[in-house]
Amino acid sequence: MMFGQRLIKKEDALNYFNQAKEILEDLGDVEGIALIHSNIAGIYESTLQYEAALQMLKKAEELFHGLGNTFWYINVLNGIGWIHYLLQDYEKAIMYCNQVEELYSILNDQKGLAKVQRRIQVLKRKRASQSKL
Repeated sequence: MMFGQRLIKKEDALNYFNQAKEILEDLGDVEGIALIHSNIAGIYESTLQYEAALQMLKKAEELFHGLGNTFWYINVLNGIGWIHYLLQDYEKAIMYCNQVEELYSILNDQKGLAKVQRRIQVLKRKRASQSKL
């Protein structure tokens, strides 16, 4: 598939998600709306539209936080941290990873905790090498 065809498919997906979001808004399905925002963010990320991805993830973050859905909330916080990493804003990436670390600690999720702690160490090394430039 050529790049242009993939882009058209992604535009089709954005249209689909926006239509689905309207339906979910009519139904009052807040969790569904938050998931749509997260999915739209993934499309923006794949097309290198990082600021638009952040905007969608922040909307999802707010909704999942309000719902108290810890699983999806952690997922979105990780996504926000990842976008900041891609933007080479390691300080903000670390900030979001620290939030995830705190939640994994509260949940006593040792596997998740180990993963995020490794990620934080990588980010701190990136930040240190960036400051040397």
